Amino acid sequence: MRNVLSTYRARAALGAAGLAAMILGVATVGYVARPDLLYVEHITFSGNGHAAAGELRHLADVPNGTRIWEVDPERVAADVERHPWVRRAEVRRVFPDRVEVVVEEHAPTALLHFDRMLYVNAHGEAFLEASPLDLDYPSITGVSPDLARAHPDLPGRVVKSALHLLGELDTRGLVSRDLVDEVHFSRTRGFTVHTRGSRLLFALEGLDGQLERLGSLLASGTVDLDRPFHVDLGPRSVAIVRPLGSPGEG
Repeated sequence: MRNVLSTYRARAALGAAGLAAMILGVATVGYVARPDLLYVEHITFSGNGHAAAGELRHLADVPNGTRIWEVDPERVAADVERHPWVRRAEVRRVFPDRVEVVVEEHAPTALLHFDRMLYVNAHGEAFLEASPLDLDYPSITGVSPDLARAHPDLPGRVVKSALHLLGELDTRGLVSRDLVDEVHFSRTRGFTVHTRGSRLLFALEGLDGQLERLGSLLASGTVDLDRPFHVDLGPRSVAIVRPLGSPGEG
């Protein structure tokens, strides 16, 4: 009797599995035979914060009545990336009726003072005019439209070098990024980092050695960035240190 019950249950399980497969097959055939069942019904967005879903949906431009296989993921991604806050987008079709868009937004890390004030991300890319209500980032100055016209590749290199300098000062525990007001570029003098009271001058070459000298000055107490100092780290083996009479001197 036990064997009979086992055989019956096995056959019932196989029958249920076969029925499910048949239903799935019928549904699949139905979708193929009825293309109207494959219209895009939903476009979903994830990863976006500054970019509103409505704005991204408009840029994606997937009209009503579009069939799922008519969606070109690369074209939709390129159109979504036209939004100034979107750095990258990935698009995939999810059958039978959904398009998913995953967005990577720019994250501001600095402000570039050019012909206007622009947000700059961690990759050194200027991507959007800054809002006057959101300016709490280090400023990068000294890059002018004239400089860009004369040397088209130089502004990008300057911005990336300034961000690298900020990152090194912060990660080495020398100057926290949130204490830096400005990084100014000069083709003859290099970079001047303005903290809240002090000025640190870095030559364009030999950054590691200059950072090591600054670390020694801070560790020995020769320089205290809570007080106004002018520190020129450009000389090859020494640093020139003098107190500033006031934060704005010179």
